[in-house]
Amino acid sequence: MVFLFIINLNNSLYDMFNNLRVIILLSVFLFSCKENKNISDEILTLDVDFVALHDDSLHVFYTETNSIDFSSKGEFWFKIKGENKNQRIKIDFPKAKQPKNVRIDFGNNKKNEKIILNKLKFKFQKNFFELKENEIYYYFYADENNTNIDKKNGILTRKIKNVNKGPSLYPKKPKLYNKLKNIYNKND
Repeated sequence: MVFLFIINLNNSLYDMFNNLRVIILLSVFLFSCKENKNISDEILTLDVDFVALHDDSLHVFYTETNSIDFSSKGEFWFKIKGENKNQRIKIDFPKAKQPKNVRIDFGNNKKNEKIILNKLKFKFQKNFFELKENEIYYYFYADENNTNIDKKNGILTRKIKNVNKGPSLYPKKPKLYNKLKNIYNKND
């Protein structure tokens, strides 16, 4: 009788451990099956397609509000390699940030007499919008203190040739703000 009790106890323990093992495996499966999102899908990216003949830098500012009071809290510097052909820089804004206004300053190198701006592409998750040619200037305006624009050819030049500060584009309120705000709200 003791022998039967031990066998019965062993079978009960075996069943209990088997059930526990199944529960653990199911738990691991369920928790590991949550949607794997690519980190790059969680951030806003900006592709800038342009031509700059000489090495320079691109300075990008952003705010997460409708304000265009840009500061060093939301800024990036990018090196540009001078080339006599189109080039593209991809700018990744910080994760968990949702920029709604963006300013672009084109360089400090006085040798770059002109920048040809071809296209801007904003992308968040699967949503994106592109601004080409004249459409860029529907959403951005030039800093009149230091920038001349030839909208027909997409050419930005310094207003005063011998200063370091290059051409700058500021967002038009509320056009760019609304466009960027909408890109985060789409659930395609």
